[in-house]
Amino acid sequence: MVKTPERIWEEADLAARRLAGLALNPSTPQDVLLRLLAEGPAAVRMVLCRDRVLPDAVVDAVIEHPDTYTRSFFARNPHVGPAQRVRLIDDPEWFVRAHLADGPRMPFGIRPEPLPDEALVHMIRTYGNDELAGLFYQQISTELLWTMHTHPDARVRRWGVGAWEWLSADARAALLADPDEDVRDGALLRTRNEDAAWLESALPARPCHGRTDMLCNLPLTRAVVDLVLTAPASDDERAMIAGNPSLPADVVVPTARTSPPGRTSRPADWPPSPTTRTPRSGPWPCATPRPRRPSWNASAGTRTPPYGPRRRVTRTSRGPG
Repeated sequence: MVKTPERIWEEADLAARRLAGLALNPSTPQDVLLRLLAEGPAAVRMVLCRDRVLPDAVVDAVIEHPDTYTRSFFARNPHVGPAQRVRLIDDPEWFVRAHLADGPRMPFGIRPEPLPDEALVHMIRTYGNDELAGLFYQQISTELLWTMHTHPDARVRRWGVGAWEWLSADARAALLADPDEDVRDGALLRTRNEDAAWLESALPARPCHGRTDMLCNLPLTRAVVDLVLTAPASDDERAMIAGNPSLPADVVVPTARTSPPGRTSRPADWPPSPTTRTPRSGPWPCATPRPRRPSWNASAGTRTPPYGPRRRVTRTSRGPG
């Protein structure tokens, strides 16, 4: 049975939790940390490898540790740099590689530091889609994302489709005519996502992730807006369309009145010009990506990194959350 971090912490006795506190103490000597790593129970190894900065000698020991969970916790550590985490790139266990691809445990809205470009390309070319199905896209540098559509490997170009809103007309045309079928399909999906009439015909009738993604992020016809206002499929759909850039100006105020606190609608001059918008969602190579709430801000005249700012996390926690 797979043990979640919460379960590992709940099963830890008082002695193990005290040792976990010792593992988190920045004054704890390196030799003690190495002993805790080698002999400590699961809860101690979890907080040691996941919730603090580690000396190089301890990192070396973590990379070679025989326990899969221990290495996977290090792969999710937001306190160590990409150069240290990426040492797990060819780990023999799928569980560890998938956690590395999913990225460190960051607060909502904060994007982790990107992994090295050559490591990202290696992961795209060698990992399976299931390993890259999480938040892998958040670890892609903006510079790499802008150039993926010209990469010689079709698997990398598929991810380059995710920069669709940044690409020139010629670059988009090249992707639509790409020799790889999956690249062409991804580019075609992007063109459809800009067609409000097609989206109206494809809008699921019942609440689901796909319907939520369309209502929150994709262009809406007046018929879809009227449907949500008069006969929503769920109680929170008015709040979903409140932040949609395509919301008609005459609907902004009525929608804002019915939105819950903290959800506001866009001004009438939204959206910004296409040349200044940042990507709406992650560069998934698959045809039906998992929708995620966007955390980026479009700023007129500038290009900002997608999915929110990057900053190093310094918070530590003794619990599993």
